[in-house]
Amino acid sequence: MADRCARVKERGRAHHNLNVLEKVLLSLSTVVLSNRITRNLFILYSLGLHFVVFSQMYAWTVVTGDGGKSPVLQPDLVGGDLGI
Repeated sequence: MADRCARVKERGRAHHNLNVLEKVLLSLSTVVLSNRITRNLFILYSLGLHFVVFSQMYAWTVVTGDGGKSPVLQPDLVGGDLGI
């Protein structure tokens, strides 16, 4: 019983020493990971974001036609010759 009480006190001290951003992230992660449905939704959301990023990267390499080796801003695609 005393060991459990000491752990609770130590957890409270550790939580008190966190800054505001760390407290918010800890609370958010506790909410997300505490429930099976929210865990699964978070995994689906994360996979969806990865799919969007990778599909856009693939589409960009197909559109440029050089496998992604060209610079992001090409003069002929951004407004022609600027005379610089």
